[in-house]
This record gives sequence, structure tokens and C-alpha cells, in this order.
Amino acid sequence: MEPGATADGWGATGSAMPAGPAGRATPPDECPAGRVGRASPWPRLVLALLGVLGLLGGVGLLGARASHRAPSPQLAAPARSDSWPRTSSGQAGILPPANPPANIPPNPDLLAICSPSGYDDSAACVDAAVKAIDNARSQEGLPGIELPGNWYQLTPAEQLFVATNLERTVRGLPPMAGLTSALDQAAATGAAQGADPEPPAGYPASAWGSNWAGGLSNPLEVVYYWMYDDGPGSPNVACPNAGAPGCWGHRDNVLMEVSCQDCVMGAAFDSTGWQGGPSWAELLVETSGSDPTSFSWSAETRASTGPAVSPSATVAAAPDPGGSGLWTVSAAGAVSALGGAPNEGDMASDGFTGLSGPHPLAAPIVGIAPTPSGQGYWLVAQ
Repeated sequence: MEPGATADGWGATGSAMPAGPAGRATPPDECPAGRVGRASPWPRLVLALLGVLGLLGGVGLLGARASHRAPSPQLAAPARSDSWPRTSSGQAGILPPANPPANIPPNPDLLAICSPSGYDDSAACVDAAVKAIDNARSQEGLPGIELPGNWYQLTPAEQLFVATNLERTVRGLPPMAGLTSALDQAAATGAAQGADPEPPAGYPASAWGSNWAGGLSNPLEVVYYWMYDDGPGSPNVACPNAGAPGCWGHRDNVLMEVSCQDCVMGAAFDSTGWQGGPSWAELLVETSGSDPTSFSWSAETRASTGPAVSPSATVAAAPDPGGSGLWTVSAAGAVSALGGAPNEGDMASDGFTGLSGPHPLAAPIVGIAPTPSGQGYWLVAQ
């Protein structure tokens, strides 16, 4: 197979196809039984899933897949309201077994904005992901996503949990009750190995599904590809045509329709878990047992008194020392010169002084102040 190729299929083992060195997939003769190979030219993004719907006697269907995607750049505006989280009074949007009519490439281009390595929770990346999700949701007749007020204080795994639940609750599905230590540990193993996690041996799971993604640095970016770019015509190698059983499998796992008398989840992020780059895993489980949560949805909804500030909204202003105008700044570091104020550049487009190109923010901008010389301004991060 050529560099950047992936191998995949549906089989009885349920294990994900391991990736070989230098971006090469394991050759077909080294794959587990039932695997097939298919070339793909997109090198950065890799997704996989594994799921079981438990039936009488524990009968189920297992599957794994990998895909690569390079989306096209576009632009869309976010929508916000004053309550969090927004829920539907009944089921809304498109739910399994129905699927979206087509893939929706992220709009704007997340791979061009978010970092290709590590964990990128910059305002610019979050803002782009929110816009892309809002655009995709609008095509299902759904409202935009609302991030909780404490979004930037959550861990990467907690953010993945919240983002997953926000896709469920906006469609009228019950949320996962919380993260548990046992399932978090299972997810961490999957993230570290670049593979789909499974419930621990002996865990009382009546139904479960898991997703994995590599090469993405933000959980909103991850959830976008799982939810909105996973069907026919995408680089999803388990979905070569509209009739293939692997089409929209990640989305099906996120939107598992279970009674959720006790539904819990595991989530994990590993900054070097996939070929030295970022790796994410989640495990959604309906359990017949009782597994205490270490981070609960109910506590998160109580802790969040309102939606997070939109990264594109103005957060501060400062007068031009020359008295000719005003500067305003957004959480993403974009500065607007109003009146006769000179345009001195900004973080969103120009990066730090002395560096070429934009430099991702480690935290959202919360303030702006003119320099003592009056020749520019300082931006203050949270």
C-alpha cells in the first residue's frame, strides 16, 4: 500500500487496524482476519470506532475503522443564547438509524486553524470549531452549540464528555450521567495505544460503543468529524459507498439510543498517543451495575451559570492615546481600530512580535491597554 494508506474492515475481533511507521498502514497480509485495504491520500486525521449493542446472551456486532480527511475552508457565524445547556422538548434533528444526506466539511477549515499537535484550546481554535458545528447543526434544523461558562477550566477529557453530551441533549437524547474512573482508565489505554477502548473485563455493560481519533488537537474538532463528516463520499474507509455498514458509525455511537437508567462514559486525551501526536478516545456504556461518577453531568450543569463567552465577541476596549479613536479586542485576539485609531495588528492574524504567522493563544484574551509610548497596545490573556 502507498504511504498514507489505511486498512480496515468489519470482523469478529473488533480490534482497530494498527498503523505502520511513517504514516503507512499495516499491509493486508498482516491484518486480522476479515480486514481489507483501501488507499487514502489524507495524512493528518485518523478516526476509528468500536461498538457493541448488547442483546440477550451478549450477542453483538463489533467493528473498527480508520479514515483521513482534509476539509475545504469556508466561513460561518455562530449563534448564542443566554441559557445552558439548551435541550429539546422532544427528539429533534437526525437520529439513528437515519443519517445525514451528505458529509459537511468543517466550515471554517479546522485543520488550518487548530494546531496539528498537542492540545489546542486557544480561542481561535474553539471559535472556529463552534462556527463549524453551528453551520452543520443548522442543516439539521438545530440551534448552535452552547459551551458552558467554565469550558476553559475543564480538562480535555471533561471537554470531550461535555461536547458529546451536548450533541445528545440538543437532539432530545438523555445525557451520559458522568465519567467514571474505570471507564476513564479504559479510554486512557485506548488513547495511549491509538485504538478503540473497550469496557474492562467483567464490567456490567448491557450496551456500549467507543470512538477514537488521532491527529486532532481539540475535542470540539474531534466531535465535529465524528458527527458531521463520517458518511459516504468521505475518506472513511469503512464507508466506500452508501450501503456500507460502517457509514456514520462514529455518529451512531455518539447518538446511541439507550434507556440510560444508568449510562456512564469514559474519556481520555493523550498528547502523543498516535504516531507521537494527539489521540482521543471515548467509551459510552449503558450499565446494569452501579459505577460512581468522578465528574457528573448534573454537577456540571449546576456549576455553569451561563454560556461561555463567544471567542469572536468583543471583550475589552481601550482609547487610542492620540485621542482619535478606539481599539476593541475579541477573546481570540482580533483587534479592531475604530474611528481614527491606527491599525497596529493583532494576535489573530499577525502573531507575537518577532514571529512570522499567527501563534496560538494559550488562553483567551480578556483585556487591552495602550503601551506607554502610545505606539501600540498590550493584550492581556486570562
